[in-house]
Amino acid sequence: MLGACLLDTGDTYAAIKLFEAATLIEPEDADGWGNLAIALNSAGEHARALDCANKAVAIHAHSSAAVAAALAAVQFEDGQIETAIATYREALGLLDPSVQTRCSFANSLWMGGRCEEALEQLRLAIAIDGNNAIGLWKLAMSQCQPFYSTETDIERSRGAFSECLNDLQTWFRAVRRPEAYAAVGTTQPFFIAYQPYNNKDLLSPLRQGVQ
Repeated sequence: MLGACLLDTGDTYAAIKLFEAATLIEPEDADGWGNLAIALNSAGEHARALDCANKAVAIHAHSSAAVAAALAAVQFEDGQIETAIATYREALGLLDPSVQTRCSFANSLWMGGRCEEALEQLRLAIAIDGNNAIGLWKLAMSQCQPFYSTETDIERSRGAFSECLNDLQTWFRAVRRPEAYAAVGTTQPFFIAYQPYNNKDLLSPLRQGVQ
């Protein structure tokens, strides 16, 4: 638990040391190896993270959704997008998958070009936890997709993006969650720059939110 707290506060290497100690004390605990994999992945040590995640799965393949999600996260960072998507699907079929797992799954789907399915996963995550800042932020930013079939689809997505930004502002003013800042920057409306429109008014709520 101390390692998890350190990881949440950004002290990744201290968390790694604690998780390593936990795996030495209980080497047959799959969740311990899963926690170490998550921390190593955050530190950019993807090869070691993959090894730890595989150990967790080998100990008990169906021990928890968290173990499967840890493996999927490492696969994603290793560029194995389709493999990560498949592993996240397995994680969601296990007991009590977290909201974070759904958000990470959505990110993998997005990178795999499955934008509508990604949006659905984000909506499901928010339905479970309406105060999840990362889920709310990603849902807004993910309205700006890389490809559209028609100009009408572009206009519809811009309207949805505007609505989501308004919802974000309303939510933040109501709850003032101190950790909400961490969501900003996890995803950006990158593809909106390629749309043949003036985006000043559409993006102004982002600037207002920063102020």
